[in-house]
Amino acid sequence: MKLEEFRTYAKDYNVIPVFRTLLADSETPLGVYRKLAKNLPGTFLLESAEHGGVWSRYSFIGVHSQATLTELDGKAIWTGTAPAGAPTGIPPLDALRISAQHLR
Repeated sequence: MKLEEFRTYAKDYNVIPVFRTLLADSETPLGVYRKLAKNLPGTFLLESAEHGGVWSRYSFIGVHSQATLTELDGKAIWTGTAPAGAPTGIPPLDALRISAQHLR
């Protein structure tokens, strides 16, 4: 994405994914994650799998996350700078659903 395209999106959206597609036939998603995350907080690796399959089709790696949503005793807990309006103390999926409504 070019800078001008980013600026255009920024006029209407408060979250703009920045990504890079890589041909990584000699890397595993976990290996790339370890290199980028470097054992720092605020990182994640999400992988998709085909229905009933073992292999991941897509991998999403995030670093420098501003906030993390976790669960303790069935209640949502945010660490870091949570999104505006992010609820806590409710079931985590409800907190995720409500928080996502504020992200465009």
